[in-house]
Amino acid sequence: MNRWIKKAVVAIFPLCILTTGTAMASISNNEINLGGLTPTTSIEYMESIYGAPDRVETKYSDGQTMHVYHYGNSVEVNSFRKPTTAIVRISANNGWATPAGVTVGMDKSVITNIYGSPDFKYKGNSGETVYEYHDTHAVSSLSFGIKKNKISIGISA
Repeated sequence: MNRWIKKAVVAIFPLCILTTGTAMASISNNEINLGGLTPTTSIEYMESIYGAPDRVETKYSDGQTMHVYHYGNSVEVNSFRKPTTAIVRISANNGWATPAGVTVGMDKSVITNIYGSPDFKYKGNSGETVYEYHDTHAVSSLSFGIKKNKISIGISA
């Protein structure tokens, strides 16, 4: 009986490793970029590219200060504590794209054709389906919100 268990473990273990390796898409950290901004871009650099934001909000939550920079109605950049970007969200096709050329409004099939299966897929707060892809260290992510087969895009750290 012990011999049978050992053989089963030896046979199954490599399959578990292969399955684990293919379950996560793990995109390159270079892909977590939207309109030239990454989750650690300085606010100074952001403003050198896009100019001063149209509006800046300051919010307080759980002892943290968050600054929200708005460019028009479709770009929102969040910054916590440090003067660097942490979250960038795009909700309209305004020319901002991922390094692979994905823009807001493209068909959802573009996402899986370019990035493969998402690391996580779930329902977002607004009822959209979210496809989330993480970098190889699972520190930063590239997210696509899908509603009516069209996408919105976000990056975060």
